[in-house]
Amino acid sequence: MAGTGEQLDVFLHGERIGKLWKTRESLVFTYEQAYLARPDATALSNRLPLRAGPSAWREAGKWFDGLLPEGERRERIARQAPAASMSTYSMLRAIGAECAGAVQVRVPGERRRAAKEPASTEEIEEYIRRMDQFPLGRGEKRLTLSLAGVQAKFVLVREKNGWSWPIGGYVSTHIVKPEQERFPGLVANEHTCMETARRAGLRAANTRVERFGSCEALVVERFDRNEDGGRVHQEDFAQALGTRGKYQRHGGPSLKDCFTRTGVGGWDLWDQAMFAWIIGDEDKHAKNFSIQYPAGEGYRLAPVYDAVCTLAYPELDRGMAMRIGKAWQVREVDAKAVRNEAEKCGLPPDEAIERLRALAERVRDALEEMKGSGWDLGFLETTGLDARLESSCG
Repeated sequence: MAGTGEQLDVFLHGERIGKLWKTRESLVFTYEQAYLARPDATALSNRLPLRAGPSAWREAGKWFDGLLPEGERRERIARQAPAASMSTYSMLRAIGAECAGAVQVRVPGERRRAAKEPASTEEIEEYIRRMDQFPLGRGEKRLTLSLAGVQAKFVLVREKNGWSWPIGGYVSTHIVKPEQERFPGLVANEHTCMETARRAGLRAANTRVERFGSCEALVVERFDRNEDGGRVHQEDFAQALGTRGKYQRHGGPSLKDCFTRTGVGGWDLWDQAMFAWIIGDEDKHAKNFSIQYPAGEGYRLAPVYDAVCTLAYPELDRGMAMRIGKAWQVREVDAKAVRNEAEKCGLPPDEAIERLRALAERVRDALEEMKGSGWDLGFLETTGLDARLESSCG
């Protein structure tokens, strides 16, 4: 029952809108009465609708856990953070001041000054080298970031002449993903896939490759920010659909679920899903699609992000995060599978095929243009990309 355990304050766009309660049974979220009375009040999610009283059983725990890192990255952060455990509540208490979108979670009464501190290239390089050991930084410049996913990443503030560290929940402008020893070439891989998406006419997050001393990293302009630099509320599809799983074969959402149950199904979502197949991104799961809620503008599908040709790494398990038709493998997808999936998603199969054909043509043109400009596309060309483009365009 709400009100009987520990609690955290939940903010949206810098305004306190409710409380997250830790009870013996679960986490419970309640909206502030004053916030509910506002005509412009916005729900955190359809899973957490605007209403008085505690949230539905287990919904808060699943939704707020979706804000947190996963796997080894979560373990490393928990070891350094003042967290009693890796539980959702403990992790948010320690690092919830800078989450994806416009949500922040803070300890009631906590006085944490949001500020930025200059970050030299040498400091950033040192941080990257030691981020496995000290993911939240060292000394007074402690980061309080909660970015979902398993990949090592951190945030910075872009300045006219360099970078700054965001401290105490200060609004960051960019996400930095350093090169990974386990997956060599991942930075170039993701940047190439993202650039391809943009040149093919898809809305995609802006990326660039930068070096911090001897460390190479992908720098991603945050797409959950508005033109004034303020936060934009968003949730990924796993949060929107109320599931902890992100892979269909492990109980997570299917493409049909994404189209019929999120409210953002349509051709833009179809293009994103088909683009993932074209480039050989088998890891396009429910947390790699998001819904955004710009203030006063309703909702929209977030741009393409985290696009990677996973087929470039043979050591990874083969199998798409979401099935297309009856196909689980990229190589098994054919026109029949595409038509079958389109029909399940409520789209006209013939139009879906034409849409895929047009997208493949634009991708082929984009790659030809990039190749002519000196881009190294070798890792894509070894994954059967030409065959997928040919089958789509033919």
